[in-house]
Amino acid sequence: MTRLALTIHRGHCIYEINIGSSIAPKIIFERKVFGPDSIDYVSHDVIFYCWSNGLKDIYKTHSNNPKADEDLPIYQHPTYIRDIKIRDDAVKYKFFFSAYHSETEGRIFFLDEQDNAVPYYTLAGSDLKVPDICNPGCYTYWSTWRGGHFAFDDKNNLYFTTGNTVPSGLFKISGAGPETVTGNVQRIYESVNFPISAIEFLKPNFLLYSSGTKLFKLDLDTLESTLQYDTSDLSDKPIQNISLMEGGFKKKFNIKKAPSIFLKKKLKLQHAPK
Repeated sequence: MTRLALTIHRGHCIYEINIGSSIAPKIIFERKVFGPDSIDYVSHDVIFYCWSNGLKDIYKTHSNNPKADEDLPIYQHPTYIRDIKIRDDAVKYKFFFSAYHSETEGRIFFLDEQDNAVPYYTLAGSDLKVPDICNPGCYTYWSTWRGGHFAFDDKNNLYFTTGNTVPSGLFKISGAGPETVTGNVQRIYESVNFPISAIEFLKPNFLLYSSGTKLFKLDLDTLESTLQYDTSDLSDKPIQNISLMEGGFKKKFNIKKAPSIFLKKKLKLQHAPK
């Protein structure tokens, strides 16, 4: 059984689902005024979330916190934040996020010791070539990096998707070090029939990805994809974001060794480069 937290596009809740179990999904977090879109869940029931098309803040809260005014805004960015990822303890910097950069580009940042956003990698829409439906055998690209979905594996590889688009693709860059990326974009999986959006590693070489209301497991060795879950009973809107809860590929988070952003109690206003 795999415990997974997920959000629905333009929803107001974070759900807990159990893949491989008959346990019914349940709401573990809810906000009425604005919805948590992008999330990352760590142990001790700590949740980091943002509203990717609304406020430009990252919030820290707990799944047992019923009051919105007790959610702690820990970081504010000049542009819209798209996705949040917390890396393994083995790397120097742990808190990464993607954000809107321009009409044609998105950018990933990490937070340094002073919780300043440091540019990590800039991704253009033209880097993400997908099959051209109108011209079989040819490739095209979307105008920008839509959705900002990304994930790290345990071998310093960085993965991207094209987001809620058709045609779609999953891409990989090697050499994703603690502060810089040295590799080149490689397309490793594509579809002309369905989108490839939010991604999360289930375990090494096995990736979960969302496609509309469905969750699939992709074997990166064979590129075989199998359906794991369907959220259409929760909503007819697509899945927005996913995050493993404790167990599986995600290690138990050591809050005592966390960088300052995990422990801080004041908002960091960011005016660094966009």
